[in-house]
Amino acid sequence: MKAVARAFRPISLEHVLDGTRIELRIHGDAPWKDAPTLLDATEARALAQALLVMAERLGEVPAEHA
Repeated sequence: MKAVARAFRPISLEHVLDGTRIELRIHGDAPWKDAPTLLDATEARALAQALLVMAERLGEVPAEHA
């Protein structure tokens, strides 16, 4: 098994004050900066669905390939 160095980049989700959008932010350290984006309900649902599908596919990959 080979170890791979990966950057730790926590992700946060917050409601925007007016309640119409969600802010998705990937927090980065120098030289990268935080990468925020605003999602409406339709975009958030599409992202969530795509992430679930991709996560299921990752679960199907044998351990030696992960």
